[in-house]
Amino acid sequence: MILNAGQAETSGFGGSSRLSMVLVLFILLCIVVSTFLPNTIVAEEAANIGAGSVEFHVINNTGYAFFMYKISGDIAQNPTSFNLRPNGGSTTVFVVNPSPVGLTKVTSSFLVHNPRFGGDFDRDGLVIVTMAVRETTIGIPYRRFDSVQIARAPLYNPIGYLISGLTLTFNNL
Repeated sequence: MILNAGQAETSGFGGSSRLSMVLVLFILLCIVVSTFLPNTIVAEEAANIGAGSVEFHVINNTGYAFFMYKISGDIAQNPTSFNLRPNGGSTTVFVVNPSPVGLTKVTSSFLVHNPRFGGDFDRDGLVIVTMAVRETTIGIPYRRFDSVQIARAPLYNPIGYLISGLTLTFNNL
């Protein structure tokens, strides 16, 4: 076959240019559709965030103010309060375990200070509370305050604590 100057021959997949063009258009269609359609897997995971959270309650029955300055771990939402006023202030921490086989721990750090003055990290008390959750399909789930550490006692009056189920109460000694 002799080609003239203005003609060109296109050979494609299997010797057919039409089949190659259809294949290219199909690949482009798949890319465009996957780009603009929502990813249902991500949407389902986002809908499960916060589902089945365990509520841990912390109550302050001392004469001190507690300020939660740090929280780390898997929480479903922010605690109900970061400031626990003296004599009855409370907060709820929502711990969520995204995995049915693993143990999830959330650690909250509180600065314990005189309510008449601002907090001072070098001088005031420091309390570290760790909450743990392990959900299971067999047996009893593990939900408890894993540890309560009074890392640095307040200057004037010592404090203690009492754990009852998922409620932690701080008291004057």
